[in-house]
Parts: sequence; structure tokens; C-alpha cells
Amino acid sequence: MREDTHVRERMIDAAKKEFMHSGYQKASLRTIAQSAGVSTGSVYFFFGSKEELFHAVVDETAAELRSFLIAGAKGEYDGIVSGEENDRAFIECLHAHPEEAVILLEKSDDSPMAGFREEMVALLEKGFMAFFLRAGGDPADAPLIHLLVEQRVHAILMLISRRYDMETTMNYAVLIGAYGDAGFAGMMQQYHQMKKGSAE
Repeated sequence: MREDTHVRERMIDAAKKEFMHSGYQKASLRTIAQSAGVSTGSVYFFFGSKEELFHAVVDETAAELRSFLIAGAKGEYDGIVSGEENDRAFIECLHAHPEEAVILLEKSDDSPMAGFREEMVALLEKGFMAFFLRAGGDPADAPLIHLLVEQRVHAILMLISRRYDMETTMNYAVLIGAYGDAGFAGMMQQYHQMKKGSAE
């Protein structure tokens, strides 16, 4: 039984590397098996399919991220949690699972989790929309929020994929947030001027 667990863990580690390198669509079970030192048949025996192996690699991280994002978006929308607190917790979660996060958010095309990035962005938009509305924004401008959140997610993913230590990652994230907030203030000033001009 212990040997089976060890073999299974080797296959999951090998799959993680292959999904990171090739993405879900191009990932090869043969390559995964060779890297794990097992036969392709063994991969099918333990997991049944590439899809099930993919779930074994990412499901725990996906559930953790989803749970955090739902609670964080609600907390920020209700004014219980600040955007900075949410950012910190989000980055800590990503930093704890960097490979799985990159696979989920950038390497999962045609996988069972292909829509995870869009789901994550939609949840982050809820919190950011609350911030936007408190600053006098119009709910009709939701596409703007989508673009801003996508930009922020891309920046955070770049930090995670470069494998900085946690302190460096957090420091850079705080600086990116400060830059975003300063830019947000200027954007809202311009936004209100544009709205005023269109109303006249």
C-alpha cells in the first residue's frame, strides 16, 4: 500500500511538470509515465485517464482558491475585508501552490478546468466592483472592471511564476497595489470628467 502511494505521488509530480511544460492539451501520458519511471498502463491503472490525472494535480488548489475568492469577494463587497487584505491572502494561497496555480490559470485549455481563470476573474470583479461603486463608478461600466482585474491577475501570475521568495513576492505585490491605487485615483478623476462631459 505504501509503495502504491509512493508510485501515485511520483506520477502526480511528473504530471505537474508535464502540464506546466506542455499544457493540458499537449501533455503526453507517455512522457509522464517515463518521467515517473512507470508504464503508461500504470498511469491508466491509477488514474483512468489524463483528465483524472489532471484533477489529481489541480483539484485541491482549485477548491482552496475558489473558497478563498468567494469569501474574499463577499468580505470586500460587504466592507468587512480590505482589498489589501484580500490581495495578501490571495498571493499567499498562490505562493503556496505556484505550479498548480499556473496550470489552472494559464495551462488548462481544453481541460475540465478550462474556465477556471474566467471564474476566478469574475469573483475578483465582485470585490473590485464594490470598490469602484464606492468611488462613484457606474455599474454599466463593468467591462472596465474586467479589464482592470485581468491586468492585476496577469501581474500577480508573473510574480508567482518567477518564483520569488514570499517576502519579495509580497513586497512587489504591495508596490503593484500601491501603483494600481494611485493610478485608480487618477483614472476615477478622468472617469468623472468624462461622465460629466457626456451628460452635458
